Order: sequence, then structure tokens, then C-alpha cells
Amino acid sequence: LNELRFYNSTKHIDIQNTHHVKLNLVQGVPGCGKTTFLLNNYEENDLILFPTRDAAVDFRRRFKDKHSHYSQAKCNDTFRTVHSFLINSTQHLKRGNTYKRLFIDEALMLHAGEVLFAATQSGANEVILIGDINQIPFINRTMNIETKYHNITEIATIEKTLNTTYRCTKSTTAILSKHYKQGMKTTNNVENELEIQHFSDLESLKLNPGQNKYKFLVFKQSEKRELNKLGLKASTIH
Repeated sequence: LNELRFYNSTKHIDIQNTHHVKLNLVQGVPGCGKTTFLLNNYEENDLILFPTRDAAVDFRRRFKDKHSHYSQAKCNDTFRTVHSFLINSTQHLKRGNTYKRLFIDEALMLHAGEVLFAATQSGANEVILIGDINQIPFINRTMNIETKYHNITEIATIEKTLNTTYRCTKSTTAILSKHYKQGMKTTNNVENELEIQHFSDLESLKLNPGQNKYKFLVFKQSEKRELNKLGLKASTIH
């Protein structure tokens, strides 16, 4: 149903004849404070979009904590998911107003077409993409269909690099730094906390009863369910 609504809402958007728009990427390493960057750089007549509802709701809460005079209705209209914006637009646009800038958080997870549809519909002259070229990209989940023009980084320009992490430890930062052109720094003083262990199967992951102090990250929901059955705390990477 949502796919049909999405199609009907975007089929009339003419990307080929859209206005000229700058696509600027803010490249940020893990834990660099991308959400804080959005909070500090938001200005009146900006629109901020998110790939998931949870991310939008969390940002509204943090924004309201900082700007209590903003009404909840305005926060809901200005900070929303990409799909919500493309399907429903905003009251701001429906009243005949325009946006100066469009921010898209975790933009590299989205198909380039979604970004361009949002840019065209918003009417903004500048689109600021927030993301990390080394984290999860757009994933085509439709079988038997090949996507060729899904990577927005091929047409975006890196405008700013946030290469200081406030979350990753020294050990983690040392490992990840080589994967970033400008390297990676940290303010976290924790070090020598990493160790490598090999497990032959899921059963070998069992911990002593009451000693479930570890968090397991897996790629698939099926793997998460199997670990949960063993009484282990697990989440998917996504």
C-alpha cells in the first residue's frame, strides 16, 4: 500500500527539468555527533528529513529540549521521514512557503532517486546530506531487479568532514582510521579493551546463567532470534 502511495505521490515530479540544486555531503565518522551537527546548524526555513520514524521522533525530542518555544506541530512538520514528506508534503509548502535548505540524515542509505525527489519537491537551493561513506549504503531489497543509479555519492560533493569521534575507543579508532581519507581521531581515552574470540557455532556462544553481560551484533533478524532463544542480548547491525 505504501509503495503505491509513494508511486502516486512522485510520478509527476520532473527531475529532468528541476531547478539547479547543490548536493553537499557532510561526511562523518561513527560517533562524531551527526545529530548534534543538525541541531546546531538548523535555521528557520530549513527542512530536515530522516530515513526512519524512530530517528525523526528522537530528533524532535532533542530539538524540543533545546528549543522549548517551538510548537510540537511545527516540529512534526519540519522534522519527518523522507517517505512521509514525499507522500504527504508539509503544511509549510502547502501554505505557499519555500525551504532554503534541505538536510537529509543518513542520506547514503537512501536510493539517489529518493534524495532527488525530495530535493525537487522541497524547492531548496541547497541539499545537505549527512552520512558516512563506510557505513551501510542503499540496499536493493527487490529480487530480480538491478539498480544502476542508486549511489548519491556519485553526484554529491563532500563539503565538510567530521573525523573526530566522541564514542569510539582508542582501540576502535585505530582500527577504523585507515578506512577514512582524512583519518579518524577520538576524545575517548579507553584503550586495550578489544579481544578476538572464535566461535564454531551458536551453542558455543552460551554464557553462564546470570552472566549475560555481553551485547551481540548480527546481520540478520534470523540470527538475532536464534541468539535470543539462547538467552543472549542481540541486535542487528541495522
